[in-house]
Amino acid sequence: REVSEMTVRYNSYYKRYIMMYLDVKERKLVYRDAAKPEGEWSAEKIIMNGTYGPSIHPWFCDGRDLWFVSSTVTTDPKVSYDTWHIFLYHAKLRADEDGFNMVYEGGFEYDKDQGLSYRTLWDAPNAITSHDAHSGTMSCKVINKIDGVWKDACVQKVYIHKNTDYILTGYAKAGIDNSTTAYLGVRLQSGEIYDDNPALNPDEWTLIKKEFNSGDNTSLDVFFGTWGASGQYAIVDDIKLEPKKVF
Repeated sequence: REVSEMTVRYNSYYKRYIMMYLDVKERKLVYRDAAKPEGEWSAEKIIMNGTYGPSIHPWFCDGRDLWFVSSTVTTDPKVSYDTWHIFLYHAKLRADEDGFNMVYEGGFEYDKDQGLSYRTLWDAPNAITSHDAHSGTMSCKVINKIDGVWKDACVQKVYIHKNTDYILTGYAKAGIDNSTTAYLGVRLQSGEIYDDNPALNPDEWTLIKKEFNSGDNTSLDVFFGTWGASGQYAIVDDIKLEPKKVF
């Protein structure tokens, strides 16, 4: 990850540490929160697009609303120098309806007008779809008609703590009745895989849940995909990763 200009403050109202920084690749200012400086930190939440990093204003330290400053630069062809401007921003915050989540964009709701691209943390060779969703309007769909061949629908790297219990959940459906070829799981950096493949059907969303311990690992890949079969496709939505003990 390429990030810059990080700012961290403790907020006494929420009793949480708040982090903001510039995501250089995606050109956005993001917000994360945690109970302790060492984490676990929530996944990124986009505050606004931007090209220069933020700084959390002291007004936010004991209040409900987010206050921060950020700069921008303009070029005047009439002069030989750039002009810098500092702006104070104010944003209302609300609780995440899905609770704490270490997965960024687990519901695939960002960038509704395009497939998953460099503007998302998902490494996804397939595309989002607006034809079916467990919640919101978007989900991620993989089509795999080649028998015996595995195909990832989406993969995302997440950093974790060692020797910690985690819970991975998501909702999925498939193109054929009682399909057991689709898996939701994690691949630890050590190579271990923890996943599950309950029977999926076209007409209902099935909850997939997998608990695991991180062992000596500090990162993992969350993934969803399917083995190929005639007429096979699979859809996933609302992927969530959280520590079993949420602080």
